[in-house]
Amino acid sequence: MLDDNPSSRRSFVFFNRLAERFAEARQKLDVVLIWAAISGLCIGLIATFLRHSVNFLILQRSLIAQAIAGYPVLAWFIPSLISGGMVSLSFWLMRRFAPETSGSGIPQVEGALDGVFTFRAFRVLPVKLFGGILSMGAGMVAGFEGPTIQMGSAIAKIVGSLAKTSQENLRILIAAGAGAGLTAAFNAPIAGILFITEEVRPRFESWTLAYRSVMVACVTATLTTRYFNGQNAFLKITQFDRVPLIDLWMFVLLGLG
Repeated sequence: MLDDNPSSRRSFVFFNRLAERFAEARQKLDVVLIWAAISGLCIGLIATFLRHSVNFLILQRSLIAQAIAGYPVLAWFIPSLISGGMVSLSFWLMRRFAPETSGSGIPQVEGALDGVFTFRAFRVLPVKLFGGILSMGAGMVAGFEGPTIQMGSAIAKIVGSLAKTSQENLRILIAAGAGAGLTAAFNAPIAGILFITEEVRPRFESWTLAYRSVMVACVTATLTTRYFNGQNAFLKITQFDRVPLIDLWMFVLLGLG
């Protein structure tokens, strides 16, 4: 029994309400959000590893080219041989182990969410990672967003599979992983969220849960990549001088052409 002290009664009421709200919050916190946060953390780490590995290979190729710059034939042949070997190995990995990793991988993710494609996440992740490192490190023109989107989906599916979650929750995690992958590529969490809602446009039983999961994964991936890479913007906007009014007629000609 409580004593007649008003302070004790107020304390009892306060902690009782606090316990009720904590229990209510636990009920509202879906476990999928935890898996989405773990997926975002792993995606941020993998994306950081991919970027640093590609930059390292590009730097080594440049150093080799500088070392043999005095020999014109070797300066052309050796870098070409190295790049060709790296691209060939990347192509072989893709054809041999996971053909679905060809291209950007975004259509494969969309097909997996629609139930059209089989998503072999345990194969896609290592093949896309090392194949992307080799091909982009060799100097091929490719962006980071395609590989990180497909790898992000693969990581999220692996996390969901290990957690033995339902098929619907697995689809939610795949979408969250794709958004987090784009986020990790551009250091832009809002872009990752909009990519899922406007570009991929999957259908879920609970869009509220799906949206929250995508948001959690994107924010976690952003925090991870910024911890290792800093908080600078990925894309730097160039500031151009204002065009004089007398030169605006050229824009009209360019528009007509």
